[in-house]
Amino acid sequence: MFSHPCRIVPGLFLLLILSAPIVAEVAAAENVFQPFVGEALAYDISFLWFDRLAEGRLHFSIDAPTGRYRAELEARTLGIAAWVTGNRKHRYDTLMELGSDGRMRTLVQESLIVKGEGKKLREKGKRYIFDYEARKVRMLRQAGAGFVEDTAFPMEAGLQPNDFLTVFFNFRAGRLGEIKAGADFTIPTFTRKGKAEIGIHVLTAVERKGLDRFPAHGILARVILDAEELDTAGGGVYVWFDEQGRPAQGIVENVLGLGDVFGQLRL
Repeated sequence: MFSHPCRIVPGLFLLLILSAPIVAEVAAAENVFQPFVGEALAYDISFLWFDRLAEGRLHFSIDAPTGRYRAELEARTLGIAAWVTGNRKHRYDTLMELGSDGRMRTLVQESLIVKGEGKKLREKGKRYIFDYEARKVRMLRQAGAGFVEDTAFPMEAGLQPNDFLTVFFNFRAGRLGEIKAGADFTIPTFTRKGKAEIGIHVLTAVERKGLDRFPAHGILARVILDAEELDTAGGGVYVWFDEQGRPAQGIVENVLGLGDVFGQLRL
């Protein structure tokens, strides 16, 4: 059962919502993203009766010569979970740039799963290249030390798909609109199956009743994701944001039909 907790880590980090004003000018938008540069967030992840079954880390940086930005999310199992899973580690790396609309857009997204050590080391990786000139997303898979092209998906006209890390920072910068109780957002993305969507619903006071594990203040949102990707059995994915706008707690319900996965910001 312990081969999966790291796979649901992205669900705990998809959202970070601030009520920042929307600014149309790109120069002003750069100032909105600048405070994130150099930021590092760490999370403890628990499952069933195991505390700190895994940990996750998120880092945001800028490549000064090119002006492009990089978001890195790493997750690894700990303790007994590390022993059972063969020291399983996940890494997500997204290169993005500021678009003409003042939002970040994904250029390249890579994911890597590492299991084992030494001669037993095994790696499995994927790379998505967002080709805006050709209006397609190319998916490559790892083959040895490099990548080979697997397939390509067309980008529909008028849509701006992004990976979950780019969505994360666009939300945090307030680039996708006003956040208020009852608000809904739908963001196009891509998975190995092709085009998909990330859905976000900001819960109202009435909808928050019964979710007692989260504080009564702050913002609580439900994220709608591909159940197969997160190994959920129809359960919800909830993220709570503290007064500083950080995703401080998250729950993925009914993982593998066994129980909830809980994520907590490490202070």
